[in-house]
Order: sequence, then structure tokens, then C-alpha cells
Amino acid sequence: MICTFEDRSANIKVSMIKKLPILREKRKLSQRALAELTGLSYVHIARMETGDYDPRLSTLKALAKALKVTIGYLVR
Repeated sequence: MICTFEDRSANIKVSMIKKLPILREKRKLSQRALAELTGLSYVHIARMETGDYDPRLSTLKALAKALKVTIGYLVR
């Protein structure tokens, strides 16, 4: 079976949707607090947690830094 870019992108999105709220809550951060740490709006954080927003690399970097994980961890 050949894995297409779309398949990989969907897998990354599902992984991040599952991990983001868990990591945020583990760090005892609200969506607003995480938004402040990353420079994003809390609406973007909420939309990422529900899968309604595909983050750019710069967003992933900011999230990883704020949550003290690697980008790789977020998307695996």
C-alpha cells in the first residue's frame, strides 16, 4: 500500500488532535493560557483541538515550545 501525502497529513492531524488537549491539561493550561504562551488566539487553539484548523510549521513550533515537547512528538 502506498501512503500518499494526504494520508500522512490526516494521520498527523489525528495525532495532534488527540495529544494537544492532553498535553495542555497536563501542564495545567487553559486554552487561553496556551494561546498567550504561543502568541495565538484561543480560538485557534480550540479549533486545533477539534480538528477544524491545520497549523503551519510556525504554529507547531510555538505549541511544542510552550508545551515543552518536540514537534515530532506532537505529530507522531
